[in-house]
Amino acid sequence: MEEDKRAEKIRILEQQIKPQLSITKRLLSIAAGLLLLLTVAFILRFSIIENKSQEWMVITTGEETYTATLMDNSKIALNKNSQLTYPDFFNNDKRLVKLVGEAFFEIELDAARPFIVETEQEKLSKS
Repeated sequence: MEEDKRAEKIRILEQQIKPQLSITKRLLSIAAGLLLLLTVAFILRFSIIENKSQEWMVITTGEETYTATLMDNSKIALNKNSQLTYPDFFNNDKRLVKLVGEAFFEIELDAARPFIVETEQEKLSKS
């Protein structure tokens, strides 16, 4: 008899605990989903920010010359009285620089991303 009373008390306690456990599981599931969503948003936000390239401009005057080594290891020797504009890193489909004046280029070959020199008159490219 006493065992029946204990068993009944245990059953009553289990019935009281089960709804609390299901609510806790549901809340943990929601929290995990929100955490996952926030993590993905955080990663996307900062990867988009990091993909924004900054442009650099070099201007040589008089007898001054300048040599630049770009992120892809291409080298550019800028002649006097010239201007070169280039990004701090290239995007996935092309490598574009802008030139006013004269320069000598040693281009690292990359068939997937052609190297394009944009001048006042035309665009020249090398894959």
